[in-house]
Amino acid sequence: MITVQNEFEDETAWERTVLALAIPVMPLTTSGASPSLDLRSRNISIELTSTIGSGAIEELRNILLPLQFGAAWKITDLALELAFALAGLDPQNGRRWRIDEKSQHAAAHRGSLPGLSTTTDVWHALGSLYTQTVEIRHALVRRRVQVGQVPKFL
Repeated sequence: MITVQNEFEDETAWERTVLALAIPVMPLTTSGASPSLDLRSRNISIELTSTIGSGAIEELRNILLPLQFGAAWKITDLALELAFALAGLDPQNGRRWRIDEKSQHAAAHRGSLPGLSTTTDVWHALGSLYTQTVEIRHALVRRRVQVGQVPKFL
């Protein structure tokens, strides 16, 4: 259970790093530099050169999409835990929030979170995003997700 900003930062450090590194989906380069993702003591290097076509880049984007979604969802999940703690809310069992509990509170909560606006519209959007992506999260965690065509806006 996340109750203070430092816990949130510690618990989401890896996910924030993944998003910072993977969202740009490594630019096409001929400079010889190879972008890499540091997965906690395991380095995975992905080198893209001018000989790789757009199909390979699209395939890489598809491969990384579930990782990016999972990282972003966890950050949102823990941000809500922090917001609830700052608002004085506790989980029903007193130790750990269940996703269904968080989902119920997410739609109604109008609290504050350091670094995030307290504007009603922001909290409405955050709550809607959370509640509408719970099933996608469950499918990803249970490995039932298949990535096909990625919408062009991603």
